Amino acid sequence: MRALIGTLLAVPVLISPTAALAKSCKAAVFEELERLGITRDDITEARLYPVVQPNVGGGRLIGWEAWIERKSCDGQIVINLRTSCNVRDTYGRGDCKVD
Repeated sequence: MRALIGTLLAVPVLISPTAALAKSCKAAVFEELERLGITRDDITEARLYPVVQPNVGGGRLIGWEAWIERKSCDGQIVINLRTSCNVRDTYGRGDCKVD
């Protein structure tokens, strides 16, 4: 897992409470990537986005999505996480597949 630390290159969320939650979900993303056998050398970019339910008091955080760009395929791996940072599901887009 240490080999993957630092691969989350950008966290677009900079609002302090949300950013703190995003930081705590990085470990879950690293663990899922390791479970999938995806190495740091294969990752070109990784981003963690909040999933917000609109129109509930201005919006309510309901989870996270990590979008992982890989060298070995044309597309992305998407990891959906709950607000607790537990992985909800993982899927591939484009040519990127998840086993």
